[in-house]
Amino acid sequence: MEKGNQLMEKLSKAYASLPDNEPLKADIFAVAQDLEKNENDQLARAKLANAISQHLLTHHLKTESEITALYNEVADSPEKYKGNAALAIMLGSLFHP
Repeated sequence: MEKGNQLMEKLSKAYASLPDNEPLKADIFAVAQDLEKNENDQLARAKLANAISQHLLTHHLKTESEITALYNEVADSPEKYKGNAALAIMLGSLFHP
């Protein structure tokens, strides 16, 4: 299965596992829309990882198994995204002193 399709499948399972009034549900929906529009994949994954981290903190590290599986899929994304952004800034400063 393609990596993007696998992520979308996990997003739909996680979305279905949450109650309607849960803020994470809106975040998952927004990320799914961004991914369908082929927006920046790394940015969408970083936003999702941060939203899930916030959810885990507010729920005392107790959540559904679908959310845990989704987090395992995107857990390293914020660090990769920040690293790529820092690299771009540093390379830009080399050529434009």
